[in-house]
Amino acid sequence: MKTGILLLLFILAPFLATAQFSSAQRQMNMSNNMVRQQNQMSLQIQRQQRDLASYSAIQASNENKLAKEEKQNKKFNQKSEQKEIALNTEKTRLNNLKNSKSTIKNIAKAEKKVTKAAVDLDKINEKIETSNSNIANYKKTISESEQKMNALKADKAEKKRLKKEKKEAKN
Repeated sequence: MKTGILLLLFILAPFLATAQFSSAQRQMNMSNNMVRQQNQMSLQIQRQQRDLASYSAIQASNENKLAKEEKQNKKFNQKSEQKEIALNTEKTRLNNLKNSKSTIKNIAKAEKKVTKAAVDLDKINEKIETSNSNIANYKKTISESEQKMNALKADKAEKKRLKKEKKEAKN
């Protein structure tokens, strides 16, 4: 009888050991999964913080470019006004020369000055148009980065809230 019991224990011992090991292993796996999830959430939060810092740096850069472009646009507008005044002055000189029946050589010089002033004015107006389109692009980029930053902030707040709820649920 004693040998039968010992034989039965030797036969059942591996099954009992694996059953206990499986339970411990399951517990270990669950613990590892929880730690992995916490690490993933932490990494996501860190990534969001890096993205937020990156977007704020991009936004600051675009705001600086916008200010620079607006300043340049103001200069171009002032130059445009000066070129218009110069063009009008040259036109009046040309008209005066034509009315006074000056020599053809003087009239030709005055006409060249008028055309040069008109070309300069056109160049300045093109620069103003380019500057205006750059300003519009910078404003659009700034508003887009603000929207992305707000979305990231909201997402970050949501993740913090979920993390806090998980901690409270564990306790």
